[in-house]
Amino acid sequence: PPLFGGSTAPALHQNGESTVLAKLEKDITHTATAKVFLSSQKEAHHVLIATIPLNASFTRVAIPAVDARVFYTCEITNNSNYIFASGPVHIYLDGSHVSDSEIKNMAQPQTIQCSLGVDPEVTTEIERRITIDTETGFYFPSNEKKTHTIKITVKNTRQGVIGDIIVRASLPVTQNPRITVSLREPDCLATIGSGGGLVRQGCSARWAAIGKKDGVFEWVCRDVQAGSLELKATWDVTAPRDFNVVEE
Repeated sequence: PPLFGGSTAPALHQNGESTVLAKLEKDITHTATAKVFLSSQKEAHHVLIATIPLNASFTRVAIPAVDARVFYTCEITNNSNYIFASGPVHIYLDGSHVSDSEIKNMAQPQTIQCSLGVDPEVTTEIERRITIDTETGFYFPSNEKKTHTIKITVKNTRQGVIGDIIVRASLPVTQNPRITVSLREPDCLATIGSGGGLVRQGCSARWAAIGKKDGVFEWVCRDVQAGSLELKATWDVTAPRDFNVVEE
């Protein structure tokens, strides 16, 4: 492994030969191709086992129905020949501890999800509106249709453009076949059970990884300008009028 040296202690190799590293004013790096023994001489030695290049992607994530704040997150990917052992990971930003994560996957590529805290200059607001319409028929009991509309506003108070932001929302999921839930907007999701499509330039919508069956979807907006960004979702909940429908 590469070694950081600065000591006058000999480095002993397997064949009995030794190499003396002269005392230097600053550390230099030596590469050893065999087993190396270092005499501590009551001094600290920094031994570099490997340098692992990691890919990182940064994004902001918001769930306005739960919290108006926007969280800065990072996904780190390890594609190297070294596999990190599973276990806890402590995240530091500018020398300060900000969050904890965990390595669970022992197969390549490994990914680590990190939360880097709140971005105080980006916030969200959510407005809700419900309209009720009664559908009557000659041969079937009348139904009540509730149309739910949410408008989410993302406010970027920074002076310039921010990178990707993911805004998550969800519609109710029913187990009763007499109750139907139909997503109308974003219309690109209305007829598909996975994946997504373009909402407008710079913004797309997609079902979350868990899929339509759990009702979670998200907008992905890139290069968000300073100011406000509005997102809208609409869905219908249709049930017999005598049903007491409670959404949680």
